[in-house]
Amino acid sequence: MLYKLIIIPFRQYLKTKANDDLSPFAAEIGDRYQGKDKLVNLYQLIVRDHSAGTSEVLKEAAIKSLSDLYYKEDFNRELKLKKFIPDVLLIFGVLFVSLFLLILFPKGIIHSTLRLLNPSNEYAIPPVFQFDVIPGSIAVIKGDELKIKSTYQGPVLKNAYLYLINPAENKIENIYLMKGISDTLTVEIMDIKASFQYRIKGEPLYNPQLENRIWSELYEVKVKSLPEIQNLDISIHPPVYTELSAYHLERNIGDFTALSGTNVQLKIESDKVLSGALITFGSGLEIPMSGKDKKYQARFSVNRNDTYHIVLSDTSGLQNKDPIEYYISLLDDASPVIEIIKPGEDLESPLDATLEITASTYDDYGIDKAFLVYRYIRKSDLMSDTNWTRTKFAGFTGNNKQRDYTYNWDFNLLPVAFDDGIEYYAYVQDNRINNPGVGRSRTYSIRFPSLDEIFNSVDENQEEQNNELEDISRESKQLKNTLQELSRELKQKKNIEWEKKQEIQEAINKQEKLEEKLKEIQKSLDEMVQKLEQNKAISEEILDKYTKIQELFNEIATPELREAIKELQKAMEENNPAKLSKAFENFRINQEAFQKQLDRTYELLKKAQLEQKMDQLVQQARELKEQQHKITRELQSDKTKSEELKNRLASEEEKIQQKLEKLEKQVDKFMNESMMAEYDKSQNNLKNASALMSDPALQSLFKETQQHLKNQRRSNSISGSQKLEENLEKINSSLSQAQTDMLQQSRDQIERKMKHTLEKILSLSHEQEKLQISTQNTSPLSDELKDITRSQGQLMNNFQRMIAEVVELSRETFFIDRSVGQSLGNTQKKMMESLDQLSERSMHSAANSQREALKNLNLSAQKMQNALQQLLQSQSGLGMEKFLEDMKKMAGMQGQLNE
Repeated sequence: MLYKLIIIPFRQYLKTKANDDLSPFAAEIGDRYQGKDKLVNLYQLIVRDHSAGTSEVLKEAAIKSLSDLYYKEDFNRELKLKKFIPDVLLIFGVLFVSLFLLILFPKGIIHSTLRLLNPSNEYAIPPVFQFDVIPGSIAVIKGDELKIKSTYQGPVLKNAYLYLINPAENKIENIYLMKGISDTLTVEIMDIKASFQYRIKGEPLYNPQLENRIWSELYEVKVKSLPEIQNLDISIHPPVYTELSAYHLERNIGDFTALSGTNVQLKIESDKVLSGALITFGSGLEIPMSGKDKKYQARFSVNRNDTYHIVLSDTSGLQNKDPIEYYISLLDDASPVIEIIKPGEDLESPLDATLEITASTYDDYGIDKAFLVYRYIRKSDLMSDTNWTRTKFAGFTGNNKQRDYTYNWDFNLLPVAFDDGIEYYAYVQDNRINNPGVGRSRTYSIRFPSLDEIFNSVDENQEEQNNELEDISRESKQLKNTLQELSRELKQKKNIEWEKKQEIQEAINKQEKLEEKLKEIQKSLDEMVQKLEQNKAISEEILDKYTKIQELFNEIATPELREAIKELQKAMEENNPAKLSKAFENFRINQEAFQKQLDRTYELLKKAQLEQKMDQLVQQARELKEQQHKITRELQSDKTKSEELKNRLASEEEKIQQKLEKLEKQVDKFMNESMMAEYDKSQNNLKNASALMSDPALQSLFKETQQHLKNQRRSNSISGSQKLEENLEKINSSLSQAQTDMLQQSRDQIERKMKHTLEKILSLSHEQEKLQISTQNTSPLSDELKDITRSQGQLMNNFQRMIAEVVELSRETFFIDRSVGQSLGNTQKKMMESLDQLSERSMHSAANSQREALKNLNLSAQKMQNALQQLLQSQSGLGMEKFLEDMKKMAGMQGQLNE
């Protein structure tokens, strides 16, 4: 058919020339249409040469006749494809079958065609061979490794190669498998990323014609990817009590730290559609995630240190391999901290005191409440109370995280007695809802020593201080004598030997050691005063005196003395006799001042100690009275039904009796103090108090009351306690009056002496004023100069005697301070200058020195008057107005004291 329809017509076309006869074609057309031979005849008329004599008219007539014949003919109808369909179908059928066979058996068809087209070539017959490949075609997971193993049967191979074909990238890679003879071929392909095809090629060892003929089948490796997390988003919601805002972790960060009770929201987005997701914790807990397609989420609460990973399952049932293990670290919500900052130490306290407790607390997220926890430690019981009592702190200052709680602890309301104690600590709780954190302070103790115990300790301390001060005073006087002797020797020698310098240095060393000892005494005295003040065992007036004594201790070693020592040491290094002698004299004078100030301080200390001992007796009596009152109050309360309480009260009653006996001995000892001899009124009251304490009736009353308490006779116990309270009040009154009389008598004596001294100063001032006027108006050649000089000398002697009285007075009172001594010293200096100037007949200079002496005298009088005023104010101002009136009269014609 192909030959008939295509080849034959095509060959005819190629053979047709321009002058070929077309009559056969005209005849065939005539056969198909009307006219038959008419078309052939017309063709011949047209192609015939003009020389043949053919008429043109005849040609046109023939053409017109044939035109009329074919005018209505439809040539397209005769040429429609349907007439040729059978032949076309045959052609396309043949082509389709051929193409189908080529697709199914491409190598065979192509190879056969080539062999048909090349019949002259010789083709070897391929030998029989076989590759058994494991695993063949297979599906693997992305990232896995693939082990390909093949066994071979056939001609001996020289080499073998594995061909990897990547159709997506149009890339072929070969891997050398072997060299030499082998029946087994093995290769491992690591970390597979994409699908590929593979086959094995063998190269024959002996027959080169078999090159490219020994191949295995083509296998395919399909790579499947496991689901993976593309995005991980975590939001943290801290517990409500922390008042912290929620926050988000950075994307794809799965490790986090959180407080217990934190809620966590976890969202993921996968790289492929999932069928499900699961959070698996290291603790064993599993939480399914909800969602669809690629997005899933879940919520969970943090309550421990843990780990977790997320398992993804895709629609093929594949799960993610080796998911990342994330860590959850539990943030330690630190327990709250509490510290007792006031008083913040173990201490002793009187029974009637109120102690302010201040506890400072802190928590990183918030405080809920705080408590004061305490228990009693009883010396009178066989065992301490093991039960702790808790009381809540009420008010506080600060904010939710940092607070200061305050509690005023009134010991009057507690069942404690002498020698009892309290252990206590502060306890705080934070605002965690579940399992709140707690903190506690260190445990402190409060002891309630009896006053006689405190005062016994103070007495021992004072005795030790006095002994040390006496030693210092004795050594200071010895040093003073040594310095005086050295001063005389230095004045007699022009050159100072090395031995003398050594003696001077030893004197300096002794002075410095004395100052060090004084510092130790000051420290001991300060500790003693603090202990008394802490236990409220010292009056304000006595405390003020001890404070002034401390100031006096600081004034003993003056800056001038320290500077004199430096100058003396410097002069010894320079080896300048004149300068050394002057520096030594300055040191000697300041050392004498040191000695005088030391003696004065010691005398004032002994006087303060005497007043303190008197005050101790009064306080001890008052304490016994208050303790008896406390027993009476407890007996009158409903709590007395407790047998334990009655036994305790009986024990406390016995202790009061014992302390009263000790107090009686202390009073008798105090009356025999040498310094008490001058206080006759106080002695009488002390004797009266001692008689009351030793009264047999009082001792019997104590014993009866104790027996009533033990036998639980409530009314008798109350009556006996009230009577004891009355007797103790009388004893306290007698001792208080003795104290008042002693202080008043002491003040009266000092007042008299201060007034007398002030009168002398004013009198000396009056005399100095008259002498200054006389000197100013007297000529250097006048005979009156001798009288003026003699009067100035006599005034000088009277002034020095007055200074001695002031020094003695300063040993008895704190009101005579250093400023009085300074102004008196300046007065003495100017008086001595005026005497020298009078002897030189320098009247003008002498008058000026006398004027300066007068000014310093008046200044001394003013300071003495101020001191006296302070003394009188300490007596509530009694007699003040009259005294000031007298002073104005005594001032007379002097005018203002400062002029």
